[in-house]
Amino acid sequence: MTTSKPYHGRETDVAFAAPTVGSTVYAIENPSGWCEVYGREVADKALAKFIAPLDVDGVLEQFKVVVSLLPDKRTENWQDVTEYLSKITGTPRKLIPAIVATSFWGQYLMLNNQEGTN
Repeated sequence: MTTSKPYHGRETDVAFAAPTVGSTVYAIENPSGWCEVYGREVADKALAKFIAPLDVDGVLEQFKVVVSLLPDKRTENWQDVTEYLSKITGTPRKLIPAIVATSFWGQYLMLNNQEGTN
């Protein structure tokens, strides 16, 4: 008698905490609790390449509208970020590179902070 992979647990979503944006890096806590650090210049270039030919600023503005329309008025999370990037690029959500999603989320947080201080 065989069973289909009884030793495998149910597949769960990966979830990162919101990134901390530094002057030259994005730092984000991964699901295991460790901090991952990405250079902003490298991460921002990876994001621009990933969503090309779309404009990063335009995509960030559209995401801001999407978040404002969330039914429960909660703050955005990793799943929201990766789902949005998946929808606009046609890439499966689980294949969105962490460096790309981190850059996108970090730039979104900076956009919100800039608008909050102006």
